[in-house]
Amino acid sequence: MGKNIYLLQRVLDSAARLITATGKFDRGLSQLLHGDLHWLDVPQRVQYKLAVMVHRCLGRRAPSDSLASFKTRLKTHLFDTVNP
Repeated sequence: MGKNIYLLQRVLDSAARLITATGKFDRGLSQLLHGDLHWLDVPQRVQYKLAVMVHRCLGRRAPSDSLASFKTRLKTHLFDTVNP
């Protein structure tokens, strides 16, 4: 896990502890995040947000600048996979 993702996860954990009045060394933080608050961990949240953005681009419901960037990257990716 990268340093920035690690730091963001720590912020998320601290926010969860603050909201639920849980101590720093109390057990069950993962259950608290997922089961009670219905929050994703930072790596899964990034993956989810990226998947939503791709879905919107494919359905042409994304902002035009995101759609243009997605099309450019898709063409580059397709070209690289066809011509390795």
